[in-house]
Amino acid sequence: MVGEKEYRFWKLFVIRYWHLGKCYYIIYFIYEKQKEKFRMAKEELKVEYLITVKANSDFCADIKGFNSLLESNKNISINAGKIAYKDIEVKYEIHTDHLEKENQRFFYTKFQFGDINRLKDFENLLSNIREIIFKTGNAPQILWDDISFYYSKEAYPLIFEVENLMRKLITKFMLTNVGMGWAKENIPAEVKDSVKGSKDETPDFLYKTDFIQLEKFLFKKYSSKPVDKLFENIKKANNESDLKLDELMQFVPRSNWEKYFSDLVDCDGEYLSKRWEKLYDLRNKVAHNRGLIRKDYEEIVTFSEDIRGTLYKAIESLDKITLTESQREEIAESTSDFGVFGSFITNYELLMKALSDYVELFDESTYKFDSIENRMFTVDRMTYKGYLSREDHIIICKALEIKEEMLNGRVYVTDSLEMIELNKELEIVTDRIDTLFMDKIFLDPSTTVVNN
Repeated sequence: MVGEKEYRFWKLFVIRYWHLGKCYYIIYFIYEKQKEKFRMAKEELKVEYLITVKANSDFCADIKGFNSLLESNKNISINAGKIAYKDIEVKYEIHTDHLEKENQRFFYTKFQFGDINRLKDFENLLSNIREIIFKTGNAPQILWDDISFYYSKEAYPLIFEVENLMRKLITKFMLTNVGMGWAKENIPAEVKDSVKGSKDETPDFLYKTDFIQLEKFLFKKYSSKPVDKLFENIKKANNESDLKLDELMQFVPRSNWEKYFSDLVDCDGEYLSKRWEKLYDLRNKVAHNRGLIRKDYEEIVTFSEDIRGTLYKAIESLDKITLTESQREEIAESTSDFGVFGSFITNYELLMKALSDYVELFDESTYKFDSIENRMFTVDRMTYKGYLSREDHIIICKALEIKEEMLNGRVYVTDSLEMIELNKELEIVTDRIDTLFMDKIFLDPSTTVVNN
């Protein structure tokens, strides 16, 4: 670990010899990173579970019975507020209560461990405890999980770097090869509105773009010539010799990565795109607090390192790429629908928020919003019962289908006019659902508003 004295020495050294200024940042980075690791090594990680069992259960009639259940694992022993597991010791708290109305007993458990270097052993202990509880037919509810929080904090800088390297590559590639006009024409409407009146006419809108959309710039496949032209050439041909292979190849859809980067960087576009999609799924776990485990974190490290190295090579190779005027036009056309697609994401999220609020007003356990599939089922049921109109049902389902394809990396919007029309429809439907929401609250006396 870099000590305070060493840090001050190098700082003074670099200040005196300013031409070595870069050294200061390197030393500072090492020092801060080591300091953070030292702090985490001393910080106790806390995990809390709530376990519910039947009050008449023979397994867990009281705290003593519950502890005996845990000690059925030969590696676990409990004594004086501590759990010994193999060669680690974990602080342990347990409280219990009885809910007579439901004939249930609750066990609140808290585990604390302070040696980050032995984190894997702590994880193994918790895994064994969960397995024991599962075998009794019960599932522990996680109330608090510092382990997931720790891995999320470690993972975020890796994802942040890769995401912004991708933005850097796309921005430099597009602006240097296609020009500033491309950026101005493709700024999403919500970003344009946010910078009205500012001095910056072309904001860094890529830095406000959803992670998964970024790959569209590089990995969306498109044909250099319209397919109609291919059919026209085939009709005109009298024999096979009239159809030249090099001309036919121009109709084969290829991505910008395949055309301009794959040979320079020696990395297949499909390979990189799939890793980007996997990293997107893991990124969502971090962003939406879905519980990051060690395996997830290790995959983030692997994918980030793989993608980061490739992106650095691609950025370094930008100066070697020379485009003809027709190629620049192709690239501009291939990304011309980005603005309306970005607007779709915003309108979709506003619609889902309005729907979610409206759904909560109905006492229906089958109405769920935790996945695209469940959202479609819920919208179907609400339409069947008359809570939504059939017209709104069609538009909502269309939006859900596009979002599902986008999440699966399959969406390639080709009709910008159709997307513009859909965006208008989504805004109208969202307003109608907001009105339904307000009407039900104020006009239906049986409605109970749930505060989250």
